[in-house]
Amino acid sequence: MCVDPDWMPYERIDEQGKHVGIAADFMSAFQKRIPVPIELVLTESWKESLEAAKSRQCDILSLLNESPERREFLNFTDPYLTDSVVLVARNDVFYLDGLEALSGRKLGVVDGYVYEEKIRKQYPEIIIIPVKSVEDALRKVSDGKIYATLDALFIITSNIQELGLSNLKIAGQTGLDNAFRVGVRKDDPILLSVFDKLIKNLDDTTRNAILRSWYTLKFQHGTDWRMVWQVTAIAIIILCLLGYITLSTRRFNLKLAKSNEDLHKKNQERLRAEESKMKLEEQIRRSQKMESLGLMAGGIAHDLNNILTGIVSYPDLLLLQLPKDSPLRESVETIKDSGQRAADVVSDLLTIAKGVAIVKQVCNLNRIVQEYLGSAEHMRLEQDQPGVVFENDLDAELLNISCSSLHMQKILINLVLNAYEAIGRQGKVTIKTANRYLDEPLRGYEDVQTGEYVLLTVSDTGPGISRDDLEMIFEPFFTKKVMGRSGTGLGLAVVWNTIYDHDGYINVTSNENGTIFELYFPVTRDEVTPEEMKHASFEDYLGKGERILVVDDEQKQREIACGMLTQIGYAAEAVSSGEEAIQYLENQAADLIVLDMIMPGMNGRETYERAIKIHPNQKAIIASGFSDTEDVKATQKLGAGIYVRKPYTLEKIGVAVRDELRK
Repeated sequence: MCVDPDWMPYERIDEQGKHVGIAADFMSAFQKRIPVPIELVLTESWKESLEAAKSRQCDILSLLNESPERREFLNFTDPYLTDSVVLVARNDVFYLDGLEALSGRKLGVVDGYVYEEKIRKQYPEIIIIPVKSVEDALRKVSDGKIYATLDALFIITSNIQELGLSNLKIAGQTGLDNAFRVGVRKDDPILLSVFDKLIKNLDDTTRNAILRSWYTLKFQHGTDWRMVWQVTAIAIIILCLLGYITLSTRRFNLKLAKSNEDLHKKNQERLRAEESKMKLEEQIRRSQKMESLGLMAGGIAHDLNNILTGIVSYPDLLLLQLPKDSPLRESVETIKDSGQRAADVVSDLLTIAKGVAIVKQVCNLNRIVQEYLGSAEHMRLEQDQPGVVFENDLDAELLNISCSSLHMQKILINLVLNAYEAIGRQGKVTIKTANRYLDEPLRGYEDVQTGEYVLLTVSDTGPGISRDDLEMIFEPFFTKKVMGRSGTGLGLAVVWNTIYDHDGYINVTSNENGTIFELYFPVTRDEVTPEEMKHASFEDYLGKGERILVVDDEQKQREIACGMLTQIGYAAEAVSSGEEAIQYLENQAADLIVLDMIMPGMNGRETYERAIKIHPNQKAIIASGFSDTEDVKATQKLGAGIYVRKPYTLEKIGVAVRDELRK
């Protein structure tokens, strides 16, 4: 057997010369069912493995796509693993609308991949650059040597995270899909038949166990197909024998009737098993799509945050300089509010982005619900439509959960607003909380595992959600509302991703009498975290002439940060790269650095590593318009302070600088 020696997590050859990865686990399962051992042929590259198959040094290839060129020397089994193919580029690439967007660009493709021949035929204007491996391709994109690369979604996401390449993102879809099969030498039809049977007889329990160990998804258990077919075959044989022996007797008629009834039951079980399998495959497809869209949303949000910084940040500086009776104050306030609403939409995009860290604390969900019910936003709903009644039933003995209060409020706002808009003029919206213990899994829209939970329920008496729409409601930008008037299509995507980030589950039921959303949050026995400090006054974060160095590759970001810091009493200077920051610190000291994380050349983490070698106690805060990445956490472990998300506000940057200087 030949394999791809460097294609994790699908497969590779490790340092001990062993085959490891998803494909290796499948091959181990196949090995248990055949008496002949599967021996690994060691190769240095995928191209070498293909050449070995051509020269018949190996009898099978463990995991590959079918293509006309490969059919010249291989036969192929049915697929046993599928995945979608995506494009990867640097963060400064906004969006790639398919392969046609790469016309005249350099695209890295691993040497020997089946994608190469397809792209050369359909997109001859793309400049294909052969690379040795996925890691080689990603590093070349990161260094700017090639414009983009492509590979399976799971391969790309795993390698970007493992290699720590924070300047890369999923930039678009390719329209290509992987259908991975076993390749068998052309002159051995018996061996092909053996592996076809192994794949067809692979039971769902084994398949799910393998995938569960590699994918961060929760799979439901499948049916033992082998047992189903064995029982069915035995039943058919018995029926045939009884038919020949006792065709004209009453005993035959009675047994035949009973056998038919049993066969019907088994057919029903088989149909239910097939439905269960289809549901599992749909869950995997939806999760992969949500992950892909989430990564893309994170990249878009980063770009929009940089654009919005001026709109959100400059009004604070203008308001400080305008007299209180200035006729311009109202207009500036309007600009500020509009920019903040746009920033809230970007915040929603970041919520659905993969890898965004959420700051959690121990809370009681009843308090969050009560704060929402007393908010101006909820009161407006009650006033706008008096025919809609809002009721709540909160468990007085509700247990605590570990959560982000901000994201819990977003969940309530989105679910209650959707329920309110679904009802129309007259109806009822109910919010409930309760403790719930599950001693066995709950089967529903999403399978809920056993354990202790706090249950949040939001229900309405509206017309319900159609079966087709119910499958799509959590996908970003899916909406039945009028876009631009009542929503962005992100509300339920935010709910779904928040539940996922809190290790929770969601169940949805709907019919013509209304819709019920049930949200399950794991219980914690820790005590409630004390309330955070209220907003600081302007005088609280005034500086005393301390020297602040702003490090950011965006000119507008440098100007805004320096302008704000100067306005509140600091001596602010700026440089445009990590390299310039190190030169600055070698010649003079700074009381604190405001450090952007994503920059060309030396990034924020690398800059801080160099800075503390020059000034071991160097203070810094981290600023970024993207997510709280592994680089951010690594930089904080080195000694950097709080992470501040762009766009800046005067209070946000002022409090962060003040608190770090006081340490």
